[in-house]
Amino acid sequence: SYSIVAYQTAYLKTWFPVQYMAAVLTLESGAKKTEDWAPYLEDCRRTRFPDHVDEAPNMGIDIHPPDINVSQADFTVAWDDSQTRTNCNGHIRFGLGAIKGVGRVAIDGILAERDKGGSFTSLHDLCARVSSRAVNRATLEALIESGALDSLHGNGRRAAMIASVEDAVSIGQSAAADRAAGQNTMFDMFQENQAAPEVRLHDIHPWDQAEMLTRERACLGFHVSGHPLDAFEQEVMTY
Repeated sequence: SYSIVAYQTAYLKTWFPVQYMAAVLTLESGAKKTEDWAPYLEDCRRTRFPDHVDEAPNMGIDIHPPDINVSQADFTVAWDDSQTRTNCNGHIRFGLGAIKGVGRVAIDGILAERDKGGSFTSLHDLCARVSSRAVNRATLEALIESGALDSLHGNGRRAAMIASVEDAVSIGQSAAADRAAGQNTMFDMFQENQAAPEVRLHDIHPWDQAEMLTRERACLGFHVSGHPLDAFEQEVMTY
């Protein structure tokens, strides 16, 4: 029995490396501390694809940060728009379930609303469409600091998003009250092919790279969108 399982495991890791490693990360991240399963990320970087050749090996699986409009609850395989989907390409998208402070109720609420109403367009749109009972202030802050809302406003606006959370939650609660009373909100009045009105974020100084990565690591357990030593790459390479 063990030999059969070993053969099946080796087969999957060899011929479907991205799918295999996404499943491994999902399994391990749900049962262990970050420091216990983070080494599997290094395994992703060393993975060789089955179409590699010795002269120019095709190696390494990219791990992309969580994204409110792309990520599922688990780690999943994703492709760029320009890629043809095969077993020899693609990247792994971080799962929402692996973000510290984001619970299952919040994930279910986000995914259900995304499936029903399409992609979220802003922090305020998210708060207006998903109940504050499912996605509260702490959850929003974890999503922002992990980078899951970067596709809405950019990673340079994480500090502005954090400063705007209270306003966004208030808008969401007001929208929920209007719906309960049978009234349309300003977001409801726009059809799917029209953009919802923009609610501006607070205009504050952005975090520096070190602050952004420190907060990101606190939510994810490691750095995904960069590394503190990136600024010293030339100095490090010199030695």
